[in-house]
Amino acid sequence: MLLMLVTACSAAIPGNPSASTAGTSINPGSYNTAPRPVLPPNDAQRLVLAANYLGERILSAPDVDPSLTRSAGYLGPLMSADNAAPISNSAPILRRNGYRYGYKSVRQTGDYSEMMSTQLFQTDTPDHAKSLADDLRTADSGVRVGDSADRRVPITDTTIPGAGSRSLVAISSVGSTVAYITAFARTTGRAQELVGKAIDLQVDRLGGYHAPEGELATMLTADRDQIVSYTVQNQTPSEYGFYAEYGYRSARIQALDEPDTVAASSTFDRTGVDLVGMGINTVYRARTTSDADALRDFLAGQVRLNGALIRKRFSVDQVPGSVCHVYRLGETASAILMTTCFVSRGRYVSAVEAPQTDQAHQITAAAYLILGEAR
Repeated sequence: MLLMLVTACSAAIPGNPSASTAGTSINPGSYNTAPRPVLPPNDAQRLVLAANYLGERILSAPDVDPSLTRSAGYLGPLMSADNAAPISNSAPILRRNGYRYGYKSVRQTGDYSEMMSTQLFQTDTPDHAKSLADDLRTADSGVRVGDSADRRVPITDTTIPGAGSRSLVAISSVGSTVAYITAFARTTGRAQELVGKAIDLQVDRLGGYHAPEGELATMLTADRDQIVSYTVQNQTPSEYGFYAEYGYRSARIQALDEPDTVAASSTFDRTGVDLVGMGINTVYRARTTSDADALRDFLAGQVRLNGALIRKRFSVDQVPGSVCHVYRLGETASAILMTTCFVSRGRYVSAVEAPQTDQAHQITAAAYLILGEAR
């Protein structure tokens, strides 16, 4: 079951498209049609970049079990204690322990029988991280059922009475960072197996990590190799002036935001995807033009995992190589319809999702023109 209005490879876009123009010329609406300048980040945006930097250390759930490959919710920064709170009424616990920002990934099995949520919380000191881990264990009120095999991290059973699945939690501090992992499965033993392996892997991935401070913080840029400049600019900023999906990602992290992580990782490796930029659309950099075409076809083929396809494989007028689908975001006839479009040009691929087909078409047209100038 999809839990978000944001799909793996693109953002759901609010607002209305510009009026369509008559004729057969390409129609990008009022969106930018050339590579855009990417301004230096302000203080709030720099925190998002720091959260992205932390996110590069988050574990990949399929490394715990390949079946945990399907999208199950939000992937990205957690910029406030309120939206980072892992359990009810735990935001004050994060705040009093120096919470700064975090990162989250949630994956599940294709039959929805198992799920794993991984959250990383960045605090201001190692002492605060240790006390945060201790306080969260106390707040969980779980029954300790054992420890992880390698790192001997306590595992607690936090299953709600009457719930259809078992939920087990493991929490560990590493330096000034806290890892909080929850595994859901049909049996306690299976959930314990998953969360125990996951916390050991996550602790290992945090080894040697230091939050960006001082000179390292100044090295955090909003763009890399111009990949963000090749995206279409968002015309409806959030209340913070930017979306949490801000900056760029590695291919490894982007695979965690696709409908099927295992398939995406394999395809990214095969097509040489090494960098992903985020704007109102998402832009992927592949190895070659033919790799980009193959990547576009793969991404378009994955849309079926998001919901029932209502309209299949149609193109944007005057945009060669474009592929669109309309799918239903939910199982009822009244569920929201979303249009997802992809286009490849050169070694790049653009992906976008919007609630209005005209809007998705205009953004894709703009992306096609922008990518014509990409290097």
